[in-house]
Amino acid sequence: MNGPDDVPNGSSDPSPQPPSSPSALKPPRRRFSSSDLSGLELSTVGFTLVISSVFGLGIGYWVDSKWGTGPWGLAGGFLFGTAAGFIQMFQALKRANRDE
Repeated sequence: MNGPDDVPNGSSDPSPQPPSSPSALKPPRRRFSSSDLSGLELSTVGFTLVISSVFGLGIGYWVDSKWGTGPWGLAGGFLFGTAAGFIQMFQALKRANRDE
């Protein structure tokens, strides 16, 4: 009688065969839904707020060094950049709520 390791003659090899075409190796493409995109957009809100504030600080520093206005350019640039960041945040939240 045959043992558990014996393979009868004429049977196929128990190991799986590789696919014949290269496209069979690629995973199927996943389409992003609007909820995925709104989640990605919302994940950048904090980053956008920080970057816009830093950009405003940079512009304010440049204004102060160019015209010697003291801390006023720096303060105004920071306020302007922070306001721009909050506007972007509110627009992103509005778009995310509309998509839901």
